[in-house]
Amino acid sequence: MVRARCTIQIGFRDPREADSVLEAVSPDNLEAPETIKIHSQVNGSLLTLRMESEAMLGTLIATLDDLLECIQAAERVLEEAKALDTRGGEAQ
Repeated sequence: MVRARCTIQIGFRDPREADSVLEAVSPDNLEAPETIKIHSQVNGSLLTLRMESEAMLGTLIATLDDLLECIQAAERVLEEAKALDTRGGEAQ
């Protein structure tokens, strides 16, 4: 059986952003295959995701790709929320 591991670290402007993104993409809410374990933590403004797979490498890569897409979507939502806040809540 092949075992693959991956660690991703993403820096944010502040710890609140890192916490918000982690909450949005929490592995508890992510439908990862049973053969993949995801561990995540925030240390200051640094989000760390560790993935381990007992499946084929392609499964790990596909799950990682899905997770990164979720992170990117969460970042866009944070940016839009900040933009709304600076505009006084007015949507464009």
